[in-house]
Amino acid sequence: MNGQTEKIDSTITAELRAEVEASLKNYSLCFLETELNFETAFQLLETYLKENPKIKGAAFAFNPSDSSTGAAYVFREGDSFVKFDPFEGEDDYTKLDWYAEPVKSYLPFWTQPYFDSGGSKVKMITYSLPVYKSEDLLTLIGVLAADIEIK
Repeated sequence: MNGQTEKIDSTITAELRAEVEASLKNYSLCFLETELNFETAFQLLETYLKENPKIKGAAFAFNPSDSSTGAAYVFREGDSFVKFDPFEGEDDYTKLDWYAEPVKSYLPFWTQPYFDSGGSKVKMITYSLPVYKSEDLLTLIGVLAADIEIK
């Protein structure tokens, strides 16, 4: 195992890891079946969180070479959901590991544990995967991510 996998394995259970990986992969298909914009991304992410109560937050970061730039992010706060674009007019999210690594490798990616100071204000890890147009597997639509709170 590499250092990243060992660190993640000590943070969450193998069962939770597999659950998150499978649910996000399956749900990524929804992003191919709709006219994707911020409104629909927010709706899809909120539905995903409702169906997956162990996930703290979820994001869809648009490929900035397309017409949309930014990320739709939804996270749980009590019994409600908070929705916003954490990168509106700010950081270049394409350089952050949860976005850059899956785009560069064409594979899903787990981050190292970190504190989310810009959103849910909890310690978490993120699982993200690149989403490509179904008819053209080389055209990136964006990156889909799920955040797991860790104690």
